[in-house]
This record gives sequence, structure tokens and C-alpha cells, in this order.
Amino acid sequence: MRAIGRWIGLRFELDDSVGAVLTTFVPDTSVAHSGGAFSSAASGTFVQPGDSVKTDAAGRGQIQFPDGTITRLASNTEISINASHFAKDGHVHDISVTDKLGRTLNSVQKLVGGASFQVVGNTTTASVRGTLFEVLVNSDGTVVIKLFISDAKFYGIAHGDGRDFSLDPNASFRVAIAWNTDTGDVSVTVQPSCVDAIGCSPPLAINLSDDDLAHHNNVHLSGGNGTLNVKLNVQDAVTSYVPHIDQNISVSFGDGHSTVSIKGDPYPDFEVNQYKNDGSADFLARSPHENPGGPEVNLLPTAPRREFTWVDGEIQGGPVQGLHDLKSLWCQEEPTSPVCFADH
Repeated sequence: MRAIGRWIGLRFELDDSVGAVLTTFVPDTSVAHSGGAFSSAASGTFVQPGDSVKTDAAGRGQIQFPDGTITRLASNTEISINASHFAKDGHVHDISVTDKLGRTLNSVQKLVGGASFQVVGNTTTASVRGTLFEVLVNSDGTVVIKLFISDAKFYGIAHGDGRDFSLDPNASFRVAIAWNTDTGDVSVTVQPSCVDAIGCSPPLAINLSDDDLAHHNNVHLSGGNGTLNVKLNVQDAVTSYVPHIDQNISVSFGDGHSTVSIKGDPYPDFEVNQYKNDGSADFLARSPHENPGGPEVNLLPTAPRREFTWVDGEIQGGPVQGLHDLKSLWCQEEPTSPVCFADH
């Protein structure tokens, strides 16, 4: 069915979605039609809204719309065509392209009236009216969120990870969430709980539904447009006497910056690392757990909460609030602990 619109005060008809023609300058350029799998494509391939085009490490290509508007793709670039409408007289009404990754050079023919050409990146949108412009979308790679226990043991028998903060992707953890920012895929891993004499108990099942389930590791994921939100309610597998770990974590990328926030229990240790596609790695957030007391006290509902934000790895604000209150709480529970005499 044809759409009816309004253009410079005159009634006009729009053609149904109009596509573009692919030209491959240097192989390989591939096309995915209507959300399907990518396959190698030759010059002359027709692409339309709903299709995606990408180049490999050596590839160069372009798509050209009927009015001569061109989007050129550098190597390692992926775009998708969102919309492409033209008036009966051949003028552009609207074109929208998403630059998912890489660099595009766009040559836009003169736009008339309310016509628009829009390139949407991961975090920015460029809307132009008849010009030559470039859009670069860098990959944010894979982000790994880890909750770990820096103590080798706690309570003398329970096993921690016994490590400091680390960029090593193989560094041990209790809970890890890996987010591929290129594809949007998210994986969640929970490790067994181990105690001397008893051994290791397999982790409780992971629940990804909207509701918290008893005797489960509850992980709620949301986000989009360069943001991942994680709500955790996870449980020790050995005993239910240790309170749940409750955390609300957010990681986002926008305007060339990363922002990480955490709000929840002051236990355990917390780190967010970024592993880029060029092989480099950097930390985006680091927060140690606060002793004394271990999880039995740190995870009590009355314990002071942790609430921090980091921008490009730099923490905004001061240290964990309420550490003195946490110490007082611990000393009420364990008045003979050496830490309770540290100030005397």
C-alpha cells in the first residue's frame, strides 16, 4: 500500500521502499537480506530496507541510491538500510542507514523541502541536507563484568579467588557477565561454591526471567543502544545462611566515553574490563569489597550499600560510605575480632 505524505505544501505520493545497488571495489563485500546470513555479493547486487552490507579486512564497496546518493564502506565496516523512500519525481523523501561498525563516507545529493538522509551510529545520529560527510563507529569489543573474592579463603574454610584486580580474561571469579558489544550477545557464568572438607557444590541454576526465583541465581538483563543493565540476585550454593548478593550494574558507551555504575551490596570485589577487537584491554571499573566481616556481615540488609560511577575508568566521588558503620556492625557480631581493637 502506498503512503501519502506532505511535502512543501503539496500533496504527493511516495513509492514503496526503494533500494540501492552494490558496487564491490575490493573483495570481499557481503550482503545479508532481510536479517538472514551474510554471503559474498558481487557488483550489481540489489539491496533494500532490511538488508545489511559488510566488508571484510580488505574489502571496499559502496551502495548507490536511485538519485545518485552514495554510501561508501571502508574495510571492516557493516551497515544496514533502515528506510529508503523516493517521491514520484525521483527526489529523495527519506533515507536512513545504520552504521553498525567501521567507517562510511556518504555523498548525499541535494535534498529538497523536508527530505532527510540519516546515518545512525551506536551512540550518535547524523542528519544531513546535501553534503559529503564521514561516519566512524568504533567497536567497543567485549565487556566482561566480574564479581570475585580477593581473599583466598574466608571464614577459614570457604574458598575465594585469592587474587587482585586483573585484566587477564582467564582470571577467576564467582560470577561473570560477558557482553559482545558488536553482536549484543550476553553470556552469564556462575562458578561452584567450594568449602574445605565438603568440597565443591555446583552453582544454583541461572534464572533469566523477570521474576526472582528461590534457590536460583537470578540475573535480569536489559538495555540496548550501547547500554547493558544487569540486576543480580545470586546465592551461595553450599548454604542458604549466607545472604544473597544483590547488585544493580550498568555499562554504557556514548560520545566516545564509557560509563559504569554499580549500586548494591559492598561485597564481593567488582571489576569491569574491556577487550577490544585490536587485542588491547583496559579496565572500566574497579571496586574492592570492604572487610571486616566477610559475606555474612557485608551482605546483611543493614550493611551500608555500595554506590559508585566510573567514567572512562575514573571513579566519580569518594570511597565506600559507611565503612565505620560496617566495622561497628561486625564488632557487635564478633567483639573478640582483632580488627575491633585496631584503634586502641
